[in-house]
Amino acid sequence: MRGLLIIIFCASLIALAWLVKQGEYYTASDDLGYYMGLVGASMILFMLTYPLRKRIKFMKSWGATKHWFKLHMILGILGPILVVFHCAFRLSSINAAVAMFSMLLVAASGIIGRFVYRHIHQGLYGRRTSLNEVKGEVKELHEKIAALPQSLVVMREINAFEVYAFKKEKFFIPAAWKFIAIPFVRNSAAKRCIKTLAVLDTKGATPVGILVSDYLGEIERVTKFHAYERIFSLWHVLHIPLVYLLVATAIFHVIAVHMY
Repeated sequence: MRGLLIIIFCASLIALAWLVKQGEYYTASDDLGYYMGLVGASMILFMLTYPLRKRIKFMKSWGATKHWFKLHMILGILGPILVVFHCAFRLSSINAAVAMFSMLLVAASGIIGRFVYRHIHQGLYGRRTSLNEVKGEVKELHEKIAALPQSLVVMREINAFEVYAFKKEKFFIPAAWKFIAIPFVRNSAAKRCIKTLAVLDTKGATPVGILVSDYLGEIERVTKFHAYERIFSLWHVLHIPLVYLLVATAIFHVIAVHMY
């Protein structure tokens, strides 16, 4: 249901954007365009209270962090949308163009950050996933597999996948390639294990194969957890300067508009 509502919302925005772009309903300097820009800019400005709330001591008692985060994301979507509609999809000056692209860059960065955030947290607003919990699940599965009579045959395949998954890549391109390829490598290893188990013991192959597949999946999960943590740390380093750039260009744009 939520996915359908998002699709309808996006489709409606695209249709409205097309109508605004084709027509001459208003300009950025008209009352409608001006106040859309004012409200949108105010939303973006208020959105910045979320990082302040996390760092300033007296603000930490102002409600639960998850509600601030939810508001931060909502304003991070609605604010830029209003600003884009404010200019009626026309950039009439260089400072407007710089401010617009800075805002879009920050918005895109926020969407990427949200995607990564979801992969290292339990739910969108839930508590952070504990890597020790994930590793505990892997250890438990490993012990179950090792206790099976067929384990000597499949453990070599499992160990090879472990070595591949947990090997630390020093450079970005090999690390990125592993991040993309590891689901396919895991799936291939699981199929080989299941095939081997089916040859050894037809009756017991299915439950053991499921256990092996689960174990390989947990190894992949741990590996990706590490990768998402590194990406999220890097994202923080890049996102903050982009926010400063947005604030600076927005202030300059507002001053330039009212002066000239």
